[in-house]
Amino acid sequence: MENQTIELTRRRLAEIKDQLYHGEIYRNLGTELDGVIKRIKKQPKTAVELPNDDGVKELLVTLNTAIQEDNLEGIDDDQLMLLVSHLGSKNPQIRDKGIYYFLNDAIQLHVITKEQLLMITNYLLQDEILFSHILERQNAAVFQRSFAILFLSVIAFIDRNGDSFLSTDIIQKMTNQFELYMVLETDTRGYIGMQGWAHAFTHVGNLIEELASRDELRRADKLFELGILLSRFKSLETPLIFGETNRISAYLANITNKNKLYEDYVVTELKKWSRHFMLIREKESEGMWNQIYNQARLFGNMRMRNDFSTQITNLINNAPEE
Repeated sequence: MENQTIELTRRRLAEIKDQLYHGEIYRNLGTELDGVIKRIKKQPKTAVELPNDDGVKELLVTLNTAIQEDNLEGIDDDQLMLLVSHLGSKNPQIRDKGIYYFLNDAIQLHVITKEQLLMITNYLLQDEILFSHILERQNAAVFQRSFAILFLSVIAFIDRNGDSFLSTDIIQKMTNQFELYMVLETDTRGYIGMQGWAHAFTHVGNLIEELASRDELRRADKLFELGILLSRFKSLETPLIFGETNRISAYLANITNKNKLYEDYVVTELKKWSRHFMLIREKESEGMWNQIYNQARLFGNMRMRNDFSTQITNLINNAPEE
């Protein structure tokens, strides 16, 4: 059932994007995307199979020691993929402070080759990685999904800033998979007890802004991703309270200053938000109040910036505060 829902959603997004490419749907883009999101239903929870961390901590110690001693000239593919496959570990010392930190250091020191970065990209873009248990209620697979998005943003940044190892086809696949991910993801948790950061929607902010900076993507692609983020954000029924709205407001400032097309779209959608939130108040619920306070936090972050246009600034300044 989960795979069927994902495939149906993938096809519907492709249809909407094609209509956008042909200039048929600009004014109704948000409405169409809202409809896609509303049709996605949560699935029953199933067991999440987490990676066995045996041997990974020892490998990290060995590799980090070699880096500190300036004695790491390379890492073989098997070791590299062992690390990447454990980005979903629930142990933050392995996932976040271990593997993610090491990979960043190794990239900066050119220990990881372009070919290996491409290998990692193809691995992270798999449905089995990005969409694992994504239609179920909050679960431990969020670490794998979220850190895949985070590391894809790192890879895209490296490619855009001179290394140029991602083909046009790979960039398009990354774009399509990310768009589907944004529609499907609903886990808004930030810091999760002893398991550390999940932070999916902060990582979404990282990748969407990186893709918005790519010259080879069409304006329609960037508008489509902007539309998806606004529709998904509006519909979330759990709180974003760990800085996600600050990251998203930074992206909105960046994208709306690139082209008036994006500015006008944001203004149009935010005006619709006022009507949306007036309607949902008629059925008071926890989810409704989370939606309202998520918007309030986003607008609060936007008000603290000085890089939005006068049109957007006036709109958010006149919005009611909870």
